Amino acid sequence: MPRLHVSELRGLDVTRIGGPALRGNAGARASFEVPLEATLTVAPLVGEAIALGAFQRAKSTIDLPRLDGSGLSLVRRATGGPALRVGRGQVHVTLALTNPAVLGGVGDPNRALNRHVRPLLRALDALGSQPTTFGGRDIVLMGAAPIAWVGLGHVRSTGATTLEAIVALSRSFELAAELDLAHGAIAPRFLGRTPSTLEAVLGRAIDPDAVVGAIVAAYALQAEDSVATEAPASLPMTRVDADEPPFTAMIEEAIGLLGARRGADGRVELGGDMFASTDALAALGEGLAKPSDDEAAVRATIDATLEGALLLGVRDVGVFARLARAV
Repeated sequence: MPRLHVSELRGLDVTRIGGPALRGNAGARASFEVPLEATLTVAPLVGEAIALGAFQRAKSTIDLPRLDGSGLSLVRRATGGPALRVGRGQVHVTLALTNPAVLGGVGDPNRALNRHVRPLLRALDALGSQPTTFGGRDIVLMGAAPIAWVGLGHVRSTGATTLEAIVALSRSFELAAELDLAHGAIAPRFLGRTPSTLEAVLGRAIDPDAVVGAIVAAYALQAEDSVATEAPASLPMTRVDADEPPFTAMIEEAIGLLGARRGADGRVELGGDMFASTDALAALGEGLAKPSDDEAAVRATIDATLEGALLLGVRDVGVFARLARAV
């Protein structure tokens, strides 16, 4: 059986940006279905949108009145991270894996991004005269300029892991400041570097098909050329409920903002800009439902609930206790 299946798409509509990693239920967030060892989907984006991360809420992230009439759709990615501008002039990459250890990876989901981004780095490095490196957290650098965003999704109960990337050919992935509710209120995103494009860095036009081909070839090499091509599957739309209640508490962390609100069932609904295992984050919200003044017990609950889970962009897991107390 081939190790890597490549899904052939001529273009990916932005309204289906989470589709390669999402189950058929278009309303589900980052509920990964990976029937094969690894599936790679690489395609130029079609359309224009703002793509929220898997755990963000529109009313806590985007200036929605300004978004109205802009011509931009509001969609949701399958992985965590901040809101991004997505559309034509970019190539979208989804690598859906049965678990983080396949294709030369390791079992620890917190090391999966560093491992599985490497073929993408090699592909982009071959396109230009400047070295391409993983800039840490969620950016790929060509020279000193961020030219791609990368993110990770994970489900602890199944091991399903998804690497997602937005490669900026002629259009940056940076969200316009006037749409970003957090702009100026938190530390600059992307480690303080201003996102650029491949064309700006290399000073020439970039052929999207050449980029797609280079990325597919790099991951095929990682799979030792054990590759099969499959027809494009029907992809669900990844809609955003713009009326979803906003977070009632937000705290700045390494990657940006984390948020929480208390649901009608008493559960603490956690979210924000981090990368996390979807099921572990939900379980943590349930574990923090009952308020407690016993800090040691709360910390033990957090540590036990997050054991074996993906969590990137958070310096101190105690932030979840502070968010729970605030709601």
